[in-house]
Amino acid sequence: MTASLRRVQALSTCYLCGNYIHTGRRGGHCKLLNVEVQSNWSACSLAMPPFAPSWETRTAPTLLELQERVETTA
Repeated sequence: MTASLRRVQALSTCYLCGNYIHTGRRGGHCKLLNVEVQSNWSACSLAMPPFAPSWETRTAPTLLELQERVETTA
């Protein structure tokens, strides 16, 4: 079984996603999509494990950060 297949099986519902915030008896909020969701809904393709490695949660560098990197290496 491949790692990607195990990841999909492990994240079968919104409740198991790292972006899910529990807000009620059966519902919650998706931080990523900024919408209300039900905990038993099937997870979307953007689902992330609750304890994802840091490289999965890393954001892209801003333009200013890229410019600073170029200036320091030049």
